[in-house]
Amino acid sequence: MPPLQKPRRERLRYDAVLKDLFQRDHPTLLTQLIGLDPRSSGIGVKQTLNVELAIIEERRADLLFELEDGSLFLLDIQSTNDSAMGYRVGIYTLLGSQKYKRKVRAVVLYTGMERMRMQGHLDAGSAKVDYELVDIRDISAETLLRGGPGDWALALLAKGGPERMHEIILKAMKLKSPKRERLLTQLSVLAGLRRLDKTIRMEMEQMSEYVDIQKNVILRDIWRDGLAKGKAEGKAEGKAEGAIAILSGQMEEKFGPLPSWVAARLRKATPTQTQLWSRKVLTAATLEAVVGRK
Repeated sequence: MPPLQKPRRERLRYDAVLKDLFQRDHPTLLTQLIGLDPRSSGIGVKQTLNVELAIIEERRADLLFELEDGSLFLLDIQSTNDSAMGYRVGIYTLLGSQKYKRKVRAVVLYTGMERMRMQGHLDAGSAKVDYELVDIRDISAETLLRGGPGDWALALLAKGGPERMHEIILKAMKLKSPKRERLLTQLSVLAGLRRLDKTIRMEMEQMSEYVDIQKNVILRDIWRDGLAKGKAEGKAEGKAEGAIAILSGQMEEKFGPLPSWVAARLRKATPTQTQLWSRKVLTAATLEAVVGRK
């Protein structure tokens, strides 16, 4: 079997962490998505049901819960926009209902970085599918931070969450092991959904005296991936800076000392621009002909 491509591999890691979080931690967000008041002692989750739904081909829903009143709740977690979402929810709902002989209510929780573009219904003619779409960025991180550790991990993805990363990590540090390591692992993975890999690595460096990263397999892998990525980015940045330095020298040799606006433009130049200007400087009569007008 060929290895999974990196984007696909990363999505599977995000999905695995989120599914495990909802299944084991039962955050108050789950209660909210079900449509219950987290402050009440009403109907809660009774158990997580088997989600192997096999007819013709194997189908696996994200999470199927049996509530205490006997009803079923399907939670599908999406980190990317899926144009076929309605068909997926329809299949999972029908197969779950058939297997357990009960009605199923479905919610799709979107956790991705891009703007959510999915539709909350499907009209396939005789069959119609309706489900609720929830973008986690419409939920306040402040609200989730009032919950338990599972909610704290989800708060990083919610509205205002990235700005409160340090606060979230401080809350994690107050937990006892192994809950502390579990939450830090969740945060380290989910940070990738908000492109906060570098930021959380910096925070992790500051807490290294409290957490032995090398003893945590997932944290260790994330740490090593980050170091490798940082080295690659460093090499690329060094190469780009070298090209700009050469171009700057060529321009000074031909036109004399560079004005501040040209120097500023060089600092912001992309690799493609640098390559293009390096060719132009050979024949251009003015600085403007190389980098454009001021």
